[in-house]
Amino acid sequence: MYTKRTNHILWILLLTFSSATAQVDTLALFNEVNGLITVDDHREYFIQLRHRDQSLRANNTSKINDLRNLVSVSYYINIHGYPDPDAYGQSSSIISIVWIHNSYPAIDKYTFPIILEGLKGEYIAEKEIRQYYLRSLYNRKHTDDLLQTKDLDAVYKDLDLNTSNRINISKILEAYKKSEAFLNADYEVIGVWHDWKGRHDISIFKDGNEQCYLHKHYTDGSHFPEKINQDKKFKTLYKRSEDAFNYYGLQKNGQLSIKDNLGKRLCNAVEIER
Repeated sequence: MYTKRTNHILWILLLTFSSATAQVDTLALFNEVNGLITVDDHREYFIQLRHRDQSLRANNTSKINDLRNLVSVSYYINIHGYPDPDAYGQSSSIISIVWIHNSYPAIDKYTFPIILEGLKGEYIAEKEIRQYYLRSLYNRKHTDDLLQTKDLDAVYKDLDLNTSNRINISKILEAYKKSEAFLNADYEVIGVWHDWKGRHDISIFKDGNEQCYLHKHYTDGSHFPEKINQDKKFKTLYKRSEDAFNYYGLQKNGQLSIKDNLGKRLCNAVEIER
């Protein structure tokens, strides 16, 4: 993944998109959702959706399975709107969990109507929107804690979220294609370390434009690399912004010093295959 080889980004984009569209039968998913007529049809759909989602989690997480589920849920929102749990049972809550299980921020933005329609129907509380659903997207862009008090419409605009009641399926597939291409492109690795407290490896890498990224290698692949900046004065220090609380510092002995919400710690380097 992270090497110094020539970056054939266009080829990767085409290959990834062909692979994704081949594995996601959008017509079949549309027909399944469009064919839900009775209350029992809807209830059974959510039971099966929950099984498809929950059976492939943790170390067995499948991105393509998550993509299929998200496309299916997006069709559901477009056709039926947000499900009423009083009518369709508690299993219908899986619709928002499917959204959470997507790992790609760009897709979150396009499919945000899944969550927004839940808020409009009062099935999702505003507090949950602020503390749970939007926290990751907000923290990728900001280092403050103002999400709890900012006007939500302003937050939606700031994060460039889709606030309509329609989801464009083609945009989901396009975003998936680009996100996968980014993950599979070639970069210059600055280092890889084992974060013993977070129980995962962590890497810092740099693209051809000298932009650095931080990647936490969770076993379920749920963290998408986020931009991180090299300090102007201390070149071995990396922060998301100049006023950021968190930092990542390269030590002379190869270790990485980390300060984040888990505290301060030193992490040992992991050997990289060249």
